[in-house]
Amino acid sequence: TAHGKAAEHVEEALPVSPTVQLKILCGASRDGWHDFDEEFLRYSSHFEPDEDAPGGDDLMMAIFTSGSTGKPKGVMISHRAMLNFVHFIRYRWKLTENSRIACHSNFSFDASVEDLYPALTVGGCVFIVPEKERHDVFEMRKFISDNGINGGCYTTLFGQLLSDKR
Repeated sequence: TAHGKAAEHVEEALPVSPTVQLKILCGASRDGWHDFDEEFLRYSSHFEPDEDAPGGDDLMMAIFTSGSTGKPKGVMISHRAMLNFVHFIRYRWKLTENSRIACHSNFSFDASVEDLYPALTVGGCVFIVPEKERHDVFEMRKFISDNGINGGCYTTLFGQLLSDKR
């Protein structure tokens, strides 16, 4: 973002962050950074949306969260924000058409978005985890193995249990 010191913090972190390959700035320009609007056009240029097709700052979805307050509140997510998120996850997870992602989160939980859209936009496969496997670490390990799963988002505790091979 052009506001605040986010770009400066990123620059300070670069010496200890060797995996950073692309820096995108929204609403300003900075040497060595890509412009968000140009990146948006480059990645979406092969689509020919209708004149009235939603996009940009149009609302894509509303999510409800209680955050740390315990009081539910709605958060509006624009198409532009979702596209930015999808590109970030695609890059961070190095997703390809060979990605086989387990969607472990319930669809009412906003984390399911992290499993669904990024993988599908690169031609990967998304496996919706059945209810039985979602709650049993041994069944989930079998589901991962049987389906050749190579990615997915899990709660911290469930991820720790999955990685503990005991």
